[in-house]
Amino acid sequence: AIPCRFARSSARPASNASRRLERGQIRMDKNEPKHYRPKLLAFKESRDLYDCNMIKRDLEFAKSCFDQISENEYGVSFASQDFISNKKGSLDWCTFVTGAIYYRRCFKSGVRICLSRDEIVGALADDQLSLHDALIDITDKHVAHSVNEMELGCTTIDVSIDNEGHVHRGGIGWRGAGIGPFGPAGYRAFCLIVATIVDGPLNGKIAALEKAVHDRVALMTDAEIMQLPDGFTPFIDTPQFKRPRTWPPRAD
Repeated sequence: AIPCRFARSSARPASNASRRLERGQIRMDKNEPKHYRPKLLAFKESRDLYDCNMIKRDLEFAKSCFDQISENEYGVSFASQDFISNKKGSLDWCTFVTGAIYYRRCFKSGVRICLSRDEIVGALADDQLSLHDALIDITDKHVAHSVNEMELGCTTIDVSIDNEGHVHRGGIGWRGAGIGPFGPAGYRAFCLIVATIVDGPLNGKIAALEKAVHDRVALMTDAEIMQLPDGFTPFIDTPQFKRPRTWPPRAD
């Protein structure tokens, strides 16, 4: 199975030395090692809590990508034919694209919840919000889809006029130009933007959901908890990437 950094438990230990189940009473020696196994919590707050932690993971990964290219003298260049021989330029562009996509998916709809622009407006300064909007636009309309004016290219024919005014035709080719979407300062700014979002609205949302989940679990009996299905998604031999996530997680 793929390791997951969120594969942890925030369970609070029971305060009583004994716990009562339907078939009788179980007493545990306080010195006996406890072997915990996860049980699935599939109500809305628990699903949202998982989603928010995955959003946090994606944002922190995007931040690590932007940090890697923030010290480049000119940031990164758009993908070009020169990358065939310029492996550093190719790697930097791939790092930007990866970070941009992981950042974008935290704010776009899917099978998990997402952050809305309204949730971050109060946490970011105006210039930070403008950078956020620019990155979403570049990712949507240039990286993922070729639909905007940043496609700076055209087909051309080379011509030359001699001293007598005669036109000489050269070859037909294409021309393209472009610089990277952000300079080093922009990528450093994105690192700060991510930290601001995570430390502010996202961690606040996670804390509220954690409390809601803990409060609901506290009202459940031991028998109800033991009847829950196992809480670790089984290993999938042949992932079907077009198949949407379902709750509870599928076992096939």
